[in-house]
Amino acid sequence: MVRKCLKCGTVNDSATGSPTEACPNCSVIYAKAEAAAVAGKAPPQRPISTAKPAPRELRLPLWPTVACVACLIVGFFVGREQMRYQVASAMTGALAHAFDGLASKPRVDAESPAVSAPATPPPSEPVVAPSPPAIADQAPIAPKEPAVPPKPSITAKLVKKGFRDQDFSGGHFIKAAITFAVQFHNETDKNIRAFDGVLSFNDLLGNRVYAAKLTISDPLSAGQSIQWDGELEYNQFVSDHAKLRGYDLNNTAITLRVHKILFADGTSQTEGQE
Repeated sequence: MVRKCLKCGTVNDSATGSPTEACPNCSVIYAKAEAAAVAGKAPPQRPISTAKPAPRELRLPLWPTVACVACLIVGFFVGREQMRYQVASAMTGALAHAFDGLASKPRVDAESPAVSAPATPPPSEPVVAPSPPAIADQAPIAPKEPAVPPKPSITAKLVKKGFRDQDFSGGHFIKAAITFAVQFHNETDKNIRAFDGVLSFNDLLGNRVYAAKLTISDPLSAGQSIQWDGELEYNQFVSDHAKLRGYDLNNTAITLRVHKILFADGTSQTEGQE
């Protein structure tokens, strides 16, 4: 609710209506002020002072005055010391100049012995630098021969390469594939039961076009060869597949990196990482 103070006239928009509520400005209780107004008694007014405030006395801080006096005292003594230093320096310079003038005149003494010229030192012998020790004849160092790569256990040769289109006839769906035939030769003196590794298709400069892992479980006798027919399912959206298909047999080379060989006698041999 809204209440107006009858004493100072302040309007309170957030009044609660409590019997003990007071004006936020003059702290008079609304109920008492209203009762006094009804009884015809005006509440006491706060006296208003019309006197002008006394002017403030201007006081300067004391430390600037003390600092100026201290600077004057220090400057006085420093000036005196500087003057004393200049006078002492001038007197010292004059005395030194007078003594130099007396020392420059030679004194002749009849009884003094004749002054002889200093003896000439004997000529020094030339210093000969020691010759470096002779280096004994050494045998020429033979150039190192390049390391010969180890002979592969199994070699591979591409003998056929072709392409088979997809076929929907005959009730069977045959997917498109790149077909090839590889001849593997056993370079060891032991019969091979199985082997695995990575077969890489390269161009004539040795740049890899496509590589795939393979596992051969056909027996391969020592010093003999077998022909293995394989195929790669063709995907026209794979760039390596499209590139490999574009190379014919005469422009394609293969390399075999053997990983593990299982011999017929039960022993095995690991040659490299897959």
